[in-house]
Amino acid sequence: MKTLIFSVMLCCVISLPTRAALTPEDLDKIRLIVKEEVKTEITASEKRMKEYVDIRFNTVEKRFDDFKESVNKRFDGVNRQIDHANNLTYALIALIIFAIGIPAWQNRRDRKDNSKIEVLTQEIEMLKQHINVSR
Repeated sequence: MKTLIFSVMLCCVISLPTRAALTPEDLDKIRLIVKEEVKTEITASEKRMKEYVDIRFNTVEKRFDDFKESVNKRFDGVNRQIDHANNLTYALIALIIFAIGIPAWQNRRDRKDNSKIEVLTQEIEMLKQHINVSR
């Protein structure tokens, strides 16, 4: 019985601090501890978020650079094709000009030569008549 009473008294003594009310200093300490823990958690979370955002940004930037390089290569190819088409067009225009111009030039030259020949033929005929008349 003595042990039972002693045990009950011991339990009552142990449970006394649990029934005590928290003082304002205790509450301030608890708030400070919680605030520090929350602050460290927020800092760690911000650090993880920053690392994640940096990784995603670098990934997106690399993909954008790859896409930009691909588009630039395509534009270079298209520019080369356009340049080739322009050069071919210029060559065809020059060929058409020569194909039409050379025969026209020769025709004009032939007409000039024919007119000169005609003039010379008329002069020869005139000279022949003049010689025939003089004789």
